[in-house]
Amino acid sequence: MTDKHNYKSLSLRNHTINELDKLSTSMFDSLKLSRAKTVEILIKDRLASDGTKKGRTINDKPQEI
Repeated sequence: MTDKHNYKSLSLRNHTINELDKLSTSMFDSLKLSRAKTVEILIKDRLASDGTKKGRTINDKPQEI
């Protein structure tokens, strides 16, 4: 049984899921990642490359987090 303290669910639009599936196969040449692992890698990569504590809103205006 999945530990509810370690995992949460996420709902995405069908179009976004299709794009996520494309990313999961194209990120590494011979490896297909799960959707969850793809999202995890993208988030960690974004946070590592950001280097600041500023986030972006939906309309790309800087916002303190």
